[in-house]
Amino acid sequence: MPEFGWETFYAIGALVLIIALAWGVSRSRKRNSANAPITQEATRAQYEQPEKYEREIRPELERKLKR
Repeated sequence: MPEFGWETFYAIGALVLIIALAWGVSRSRKRNSANAPITQEATRAQYEQPEKYEREIRPELERKLKR
């Protein structure tokens, strides 16, 4: 049975990091920049009117999103 040293854990950690970075880059490239104004509007509304946001504003903004 082979013995595993710290080097093995470093290699596994590096592999996991590379996979996570590749996944993050691919997700950011798929992002639709046409939705940027809508997300800014949603953020502003969420902070300015938090009680009204969930029940009225959010459903309206979700309908505007381009998927």
